[in-house]
Amino acid sequence: MVLAKGTQFGPYEILAPLGAGGMGEVWLARDTRLDRDVAIKALPAHLTMDADRLSRFEREAKIVASLNHPGIAAVYALEEVGGKKLLVMEYVDGETLAAHLKRGPLPVDEALSIAVQIAEALEAAHEKGVIHRDLKPGNVMITSEGKVKVLDFGLARSADGTPSSTNFFGSPDSPTATSPAVMHSPTIPGAIMGTVGYMSPEQARGKPVDKRSDIFSFGCVLYEMLAGAQPFQGETVADSLGAILHKEPDLSRLPASTPPNVRRVLTRCLAKDKHLRLHDIADARLELESAETEQSGPAGSAPAKSQKGLVALSFCLGALVVAGAAWMLSRAAPPAPRPVTRFAWTDIGMPVDAFQGIALSPDGRQLVSRAIGDDARERLHLRSFDSFESKALPGTDLGWMPTFSPDGERVAFYSVGGIKTITLASGAVRQMAQINWGGYSGAVWMPDGGIIFAGSTKHFGRVSPMSAQVETLDVKGLGEGEFVFAPSALPGGEALLCGVSNGSAFNVAVFDIRERTLTQLAEDGFTPTYSSTGHVLYQQGQSGPLMALPFDAKRRAATGPPMPVVSDMATRVSYQVRLFAIAENGTLAYIPKSSQLENGALNWVDRNGVEKPIFQVPRMIDSPRLSHDGRRIAFRAPAPECNVWMHDVESGVTTKITHEGDNHGLAWSHDDARMLFCRLQVPNQWGVMATAVNGTGEVEPLSPPSIPRGFVSSISPDGQWVLVDGGMQAGAEDVYLVNIQDRSVKPLLNSRHVERAAAFSPDGRYIAFVSEESGRGEIHVQSFPKADERHQVSTDGGYDPVWSRDGKELFFRAERKMMAAEVSTNPSFTAGRPHVLFETRNSWLGSSGLASYDVSADGQRFVMIRERSPQGGAGIHVVLNWFEELKALAPKEAR
Repeated sequence: MVLAKGTQFGPYEILAPLGAGGMGEVWLARDTRLDRDVAIKALPAHLTMDADRLSRFEREAKIVASLNHPGIAAVYALEEVGGKKLLVMEYVDGETLAAHLKRGPLPVDEALSIAVQIAEALEAAHEKGVIHRDLKPGNVMITSEGKVKVLDFGLARSADGTPSSTNFFGSPDSPTATSPAVMHSPTIPGAIMGTVGYMSPEQARGKPVDKRSDIFSFGCVLYEMLAGAQPFQGETVADSLGAILHKEPDLSRLPASTPPNVRRVLTRCLAKDKHLRLHDIADARLELESAETEQSGPAGSAPAKSQKGLVALSFCLGALVVAGAAWMLSRAAPPAPRPVTRFAWTDIGMPVDAFQGIALSPDGRQLVSRAIGDDARERLHLRSFDSFESKALPGTDLGWMPTFSPDGERVAFYSVGGIKTITLASGAVRQMAQINWGGYSGAVWMPDGGIIFAGSTKHFGRVSPMSAQVETLDVKGLGEGEFVFAPSALPGGEALLCGVSNGSAFNVAVFDIRERTLTQLAEDGFTPTYSSTGHVLYQQGQSGPLMALPFDAKRRAATGPPMPVVSDMATRVSYQVRLFAIAENGTLAYIPKSSQLENGALNWVDRNGVEKPIFQVPRMIDSPRLSHDGRRIAFRAPAPECNVWMHDVESGVTTKITHEGDNHGLAWSHDDARMLFCRLQVPNQWGVMATAVNGTGEVEPLSPPSIPRGFVSSISPDGQWVLVDGGMQAGAEDVYLVNIQDRSVKPLLNSRHVERAAAFSPDGRYIAFVSEESGRGEIHVQSFPKADERHQVSTDGGYDPVWSRDGKELFFRAERKMMAAEVSTNPSFTAGRPHVLFETRNSWLGSSGLASYDVSADGQRFVMIRERSPQGGAGIHVVLNWFEELKALAPKEAR
């Protein structure tokens, strides 16, 4: 079929051509059924026999159809007529931004309005995992109402790397750079795709791109709207590419009225190094919206272009102003309340686990949180509110539960086996105290410079600023099995807010440091924090709102009922988690709910990295373990419950195995009849337990409670021996060996270095484990029961070892890579060179370093926890001047 004016197919009548290029053609048509104009895009005749091109054309339709946003031209249908694929799309009546810019640069307010709308469209696409890859003025339409539509996601690529078809329409004055190879296969590495003058440096080099490439192109478009010229213009394509790679944009060409924050946005959008560029288009949108508000002025004020007409009037009023100045000064009105402002930080790499925690500096200008960096190493990261980027704090590897000093100059945190501090100005890290307290739940700085901290014990610990000795602060009146957690300071330094729990109920209390007594304030509350507005803030329940309890700090008593003040708090994974922070200036930061973060899911992943969903549950999960017959998957729902669950792969039924919390580590018995795990039985001491997976019988202890912080990691094939990760003696994790027959417990791997994640080989003659004696994790194998052989398997870092069921391969991870090494245990151990199977975005988060995946019996696929958030972990919401809302929502006195 040949499209031409007057051609009719189905309800569509072709009216006129709209454009054409080497890669496609587009027509204006009339949908006679719905009585509306549409645009119809088609492949050219010489490509209709290209199966790859047709496949990519269909993918384009599906990608664009998924982008349901008013700022993106919609896809209505995908038709096939006479062997020709036709895409029926929304027809946008207006002019392109490119045509608009031919008349010259835009006023600042108009440019900002258009830029904000473009950013909103890109934000919607990026949230769907779609990258445009050819953003330019020619692909932006402006309707007669001033609305923006982003067109032609023809170069779009989903974030997982799946391409759609290439660009159909090149602008005559903005040539699309496409190598000859791209005409046939745009997925070839090194192919240059995009429009010269707007493509990012990584596009110009033919390297892989992500959403930061769109952010660079967005910066180019914004610059051109303000300056009236492209930021990287050259006489030839080669000149333009050279400018993109090596020259900086000339910001002196911007109008003098360009707001400073817009200049900052441009600078960060146009950074050559994508790691220094804005990581999320939402950050640019928020800054530009702020600048747009400033440009337009307060509601009801005259627009900027009409200000000249007011100049004469202002001079006439000048005399009156001067005459009344003294009177006005003597009767100055109180300052108006500062506006409440909200913004979000995403893609910050914050893990979602039992050790989440955020901290605000007292002045509310800096925030510290855990994050996994581009090098896959977990550290504390500092983010200043006057910067788009966060920076990793050196020496804080595996640090968690940070807290600022009262002067905001230092941060205390917990890292393997001890409390440390870092001075932010110098980066100097100091070990405050070496401790071995399981269930560490945070610390608080006291006025004398000392630190009080808590674990899952009947007392607090106190460290003075001059000594590394830990003083025990016993708590009077605690019941059997109760412990205190999450301390927070009250004014004056004589009392603390804290949590008190028996493992199932969690309440808020005041601890008198001198008298060592507790007074309960509220039920079902976590991480209480005092606010200078006269409130105690705490999260209610595992996934409830942030509550504000009116509170008299002098009398240490509530003055009214608690009121919900923030409804979208995230679900907590443990009692240790601190999901919010408050600063003295009224800034609030908190981790919000997210469907990606609130749910847990498991995927099958084959040896090529191809994923297939297994199931999803409305709770976070970890530690998936396949039964030996492969029919069931056990997993754990982390704290505060810490219960063990089981999913039947064939029936799809998911059941709870344990009904009491605090269960750590999982292993199937050799006959798949029982599940083994560790459970806290006395303060700081765990024992190995077992329960029938069919729900009958009681939980049976298999060892005495003599292991500090225990996690079951493996059971021997004969069912006699159990390996347990535990202890943090002298700052090192150890591996314990439990003999089920005589109930004995002894250290097996207990050097001064970290050893963990031990796993028996299928024949029981060797143990694979992680050792950090070299300064980073590496996979080692040691003979068992005699430790007369030891071999290092990994060569470039390694964690989470898992044997294949036939004992011929040893799997492990190295950052995001799934690795495999061919091994043999007969007659002695040998290992080949490890090789990469695939890279994955699936979560590696597990319990105490245990593997968060398992391997099928045939070794051909893995069960993995689905990545909890495609945006890089949990996000953070920040509310400036939040005290204005708090005072209205929760008055200090009862009404």
